[in-house]
Amino acid sequence: MIDTVSKSEIKRILANYPIGGIKRIQRLGMGQMNLSYKISTAKGKYVIRINRHRSRSEIEYELDFLKKLWSRKLPVQKIIYMKNGDRIFKFKQCWGCVFKYIEGSHPTAITSNRLIQIGEFLGSAHSASENFRPTGKRESQDLPEIRKRFQAYKISILKSDLPDKEKFIKEFQKDMKEVRLPNSLPRGPIHCDVKPENVLFLKNSLSGVIDFDYCFEGPFIMDLMKTVVWWCFENNALDTEKYDALMNGYTKARKLNEFEEAYLNDALKYAFLQHIWRDLFLYSKGDLRWEFPRTVIFDMYKSYENWKNRYG
Repeated sequence: MIDTVSKSEIKRILANYPIGGIKRIQRLGMGQMNLSYKISTAKGKYVIRINRHRSRSEIEYELDFLKKLWSRKLPVQKIIYMKNGDRIFKFKQCWGCVFKYIEGSHPTAITSNRLIQIGEFLGSAHSASENFRPTGKRESQDLPEIRKRFQAYKISILKSDLPDKEKFIKEFQKDMKEVRLPNSLPRGPIHCDVKPENVLFLKNSLSGVIDFDYCFEGPFIMDLMKTVVWWCFENNALDTEKYDALMNGYTKARKLNEFEEAYLNDALKYAFLQHIWRDLFLYSKGDLRWEFPRTVIFDMYKSYENWKNRYG
């Protein structure tokens, strides 16, 4: 697996793009799945991202989704095409792409105004993507698929050094059996990782939602409730004021039908379980550092238990 890319290698890749002479190359974060660099040139600022775990087909799916949202004037990354018209390059055994850089910073204060904007973005994205089918393929994270993969995940997790793994697996299996998310729920491509690290604000206005690397087709209320998990829990408890602000923003852009409203609790339960289960599995495979499952076990799972005991 590629751990870094030299400046000379980046310059060779970017020579195929009409972005002008490179002035500066800066590593962005220490992502587990991708390598990303901020590029400053004579024509502007860009991001080059190299996917360490995605196939070309999977990246095509993401780029089609982004293109659809961009066409609706939503604040997402603009795809930069190569001089030959392609939008994906190959680097060693990996695939990558280039985006226009979005100005802004990750929010440190979670205000009602910001939550309304995030909710409105999500509702607009769902309205845009309903009945839209990107090219390429993505592995589903839907409830039926996670249930099918349960045994493989279980074996891998049991071989790991995770604490209390037997107890966790037993509780997870029981809770998963109780979740109901009918396939007939409105669905389409969803981001499903709209967390503070993937949201940018410029002053008090939403300037960008980034990192669609995890996107796949699923129920819209799953995406909505996953966003609730990231933004609406304070001290491991659901903050109803934050929840109401996010939901008010969402329904300004897209109204939930009665069928969706009836399954919101199931969607929130599954949003917790799917994320926790996936991160523990990725850790057991060696794809995530310990701080990720530690957060899942000691923070997110505690929030989930508190919510379940009160509402679930």
